[in-house]
Amino acid sequence: MLHTRIAPLLFVAAFSVIATAARADPHLLTPTNQSQLEAWLGVGPQQFTEIFSAVNGDGKTAEDFNAAADFKGATFTLASVNRGGNTYLIGGYDPVSWNGTLGDWIEATTTATQTAFIFNLTSDTIQRENHNVTGDPQTFDYSGIGPTWGLNFDLTFGDYTGILPDTLNYGSTFNYSYGGTFGTDILGDPDEFTPLHGGIYNPFTVNGLDVYTFAPVVTGGVPDNGATAAMLGAAVMGLSFFCPRRKLS
Repeated sequence: MLHTRIAPLLFVAAFSVIATAARADPHLLTPTNQSQLEAWLGVGPQQFTEIFSAVNGDGKTAEDFNAAADFKGATFTLASVNRGGNTYLIGGYDPVSWNGTLGDWIEATTTATQTAFIFNLTSDTIQRENHNVTGDPQTFDYSGIGPTWGLNFDLTFGDYTGILPDTLNYGSTFNYSYGGTFGTDILGDPDEFTPLHGGIYNPFTVNGLDVYTFAPVVTGGVPDNGATAAMLGAAVMGLSFFCPRRKLS
C-alpha cells in the first residue's frame, strides 16, 4: 500500500515547486511580503527579480540605482529603515520605468495613470496616489537621487539638497501626493521639518534597499492565472479517496 501514500505526496511536491518558482527571497523580499505586494498590485502571482541592492555603508549611490533601474519597466522598491529607535520595512511601486536622465517629475494626470503607491509592510499600510492634481507628480526621476515618489517627496531615498554625498544611507518622508489626506507620512508620523541635511521633512536611516522588476508567473510557457494550482488541488483531492488522509503542514 506504500504507493498509495506516495502518489498524493508527488502532487503536493509538484505544487510546491510551482509555488516556489513564483517566489523570490533575497534580502528583504520574503514570501509573505511578496504575497502582500501582489495583493496590493491586484494582478495575480508574479515572478520578482532583484535588479539592485544596497546596504548602509557600502557606498552605493543614486547613480548606481539609476544605472540598474532606468528603463527596466515597472518596479517595486523595498527598504529597511530606522526612525526613532524603530525599524520598518517600507517602499513604493512605480508603474513606469525610472529615468534618471529626465531630471524632473513623471506626471500622471489621469485617474487611469495614477496607479503608483507607497507602503509600509510593518504596519500593513498603503498610500495610493491621489486622484487629483496633488497626485499628478508621480515620481521624481533624477540621476542624483534614489527612488522618489510625490511632489514634496512623500518618500525619497538619498539626499535631495545636494549638501551630502548622494549615497542611499538615508531618506525622508512627507505627505502630499499620496494617501488622500495630508498630515501623516507612510511611517505614521506627522510631517515635521528638520534642519538635518540642510532642511528636510522626517528623515530616516536606511539599513538596506532592494529594487525588483516583476512579471506574471509562467507555467509551461503560459502565464499562470491560478488554473495550474486549481488542477493540482483537484488531483490531490481525487486521490484522497483512495488513500488515508494526511494533514499538510
